[in-house]
Amino acid sequence: MLESGRNFWFDASTRSQFAAPSPGSIGNTGRNFFIAPNYFQWDSSLSKKFRLSERVSFDVRVDARNVLNNPSFDNPTAVITSTIFGRINDSVTNNARRIQLSGKLTF
Repeated sequence: MLESGRNFWFDASTRSQFAAPSPGSIGNTGRNFFIAPNYFQWDSSLSKKFRLSERVSFDVRVDARNVLNNPSFDNPTAVITSTIFGRINDSVTNNARRIQLSGKLTF
């Protein structure tokens, strides 16, 4: 839900249904009620071995992390008394796309 330029996990009517239980009592929210946003990161690797002679070979390898560059955001704020309760923060839990090229000469 987008409200005043901020992303919220719950809309305003759902957030208003939550209240802090009185001290010494247990709340009535069920187990696993709060499910965090999905985490998705696709990593890939390619390699090729070139035989230069009978004893010498050259290996080329490309490693890529988060190939699709999909951001996974942090959990929403879970403190009920906070004014930003249920807001998805701007922090991203995974890294941006990273590609590494490497070579190895074996003799």
